[in-house]
Amino acid sequence: FAKKGDVIAELAAMHERLTTMLAPNEAIGDADADEIDRLVFRAAGLSKDEQNCIRDFVRVHLLMIKGKVEKDAIRGPNEHEVPTYLATLRDQLDNYMADEGQPASHHISAVCDHQTAMIEIVLREGKPAEPIVRKANESEASELKKTRSRLLKKHRQWIYFDRNLRLYSKGRLYLFKPLQRIQWTRRQAILDADELIAEALGSSGD
Repeated sequence: FAKKGDVIAELAAMHERLTTMLAPNEAIGDADADEIDRLVFRAAGLSKDEQNCIRDFVRVHLLMIKGKVEKDAIRGPNEHEVPTYLATLRDQLDNYMADEGQPASHHISAVCDHQTAMIEIVLREGKPAEPIVRKANESEASELKKTRSRLLKKHRQWIYFDRNLRLYSKGRLYLFKPLQRIQWTRRQAILDADELIAEALGSSGD
């Protein structure tokens, strides 16, 4: 833990600076918000995963509570968010395997059309590989469209709220996710990894 007095002093200095710079009712910028987060997280001694979960919850997932559907939460993920989600998912799954004394890496790729992504997860020996993200070809896009139509026919709100569809085939795991920002945060990757691990543990005990 950082010394509480040091962090309080830094926060007080930042507060004084911001109050002299900002007009009444003017919101602070992203850089200043990040700095405030850093100081608070430092004081609390939070891990990187805990910090990511809090940031994503406040900035994205909190936009979808109490029946709200905010555009910024359901917009398409940007070019950085999908690879970051996939890398976080891989790291969480790999760390679990390492903790269990089974060093291996999950190779993860995603095929995307304009609305949906299909993620493929394969466990392999060797070092971690960078996740692959690519645009669906004509045939893949057609299959994604069919899958999306079946999901929406079964549950009209899936595109916003429902859990990911998961399929297992020949030692490979496939996840179908709507291309909406709320589904591609680091927090969601941690939650998805926890759910996959829990399912694997449950099936191994049957």
